[in-house]
Amino acid sequence: MNYLYKNVLYLFSASLCFRKIEDIKIVCKDVNVGKTLKV
Repeated sequence: MNYLYKNVLYLFSASLCFRKIEDIKIVCKDVNVGKTLKV
């Protein structure tokens, strides 16, 4: 993948993270619970 393209994707996802930080936190919690259950 192109380096510049990767950076654009990273910045885009970072801005989404800041915009929807509460949603991201909830998703992160769900992912962590899933990991804990699998282990």
